[in-house]
Amino acid sequence: RRDDFRREGRAAAFLASLGVRLEPEARLLSLFAYENGAVAGWLDALACDSRPNQLLVPEGRVLGDVAGWLGEPAAAAGQRFVRGTLTLDVVRFMTQEEYDQLLWCCDFNAVRGEESFIRAQWAGRPLVWHIYPQEDDAHWVKLGAFLDLYCHGLSAPAEAALRGFWRAWNSGEGSAAAWRALLGQYDELLAHAEQWTGKQVANGDLAGKLVFFHTDWL
Repeated sequence: RRDDFRREGRAAAFLASLGVRLEPEARLLSLFAYENGAVAGWLDALACDSRPNQLLVPEGRVLGDVAGWLGEPAAAAGQRFVRGTLTLDVVRFMTQEEYDQLLWCCDFNAVRGEESFIRAQWAGRPLVWHIYPQEDDAHWVKLGAFLDLYCHGLSAPAEAALRGFWRAWNSGEGSAAAWRALLGQYDELLAHAEQWTGKQVANGDLAGKLVFFHTDWL
């Protein structure tokens, strides 16, 4: 479904159904996160980039941070804001199927929690995961364990850039410099994201593997 969506060039029509007009030549990004102090620095970097950026923000908990950065009392679905080289569109809350398509449209996805994290991996695009903070910083162990798996096969500079941005994103600071470093490795990270998706497909589905395991055991 994802490959058909991209091959048939359905992104513009889908985004139009959300009330979003694509900006020519813009890097397209999505933001779905918990409240996050790193958002302001990232938006600063997007707004002063040499290339135009278009950010799609579904309704959710991070919207307060976005509105604060914009200098607005609030931000609501259907609104568009322009700051420097950044065009920011707030979009309505979506169904899971629609959210999948949003992720497929974008060049980079910032996601949170578990479900959107998995969906972003299936999208085959570079991403950053805002993991839910836990007591005693237990979430950092989980984050590091995933990156140890995900980064396998990356060059040293690309791995450092990816880890640096994920660390800045989840610590709430330093995201502007870390984002610029990540952009310098974007092409490799894009190819790696596609390869990662392929590896997960090759693993087979969990239900089928459980059936095979028990059939073989019996």
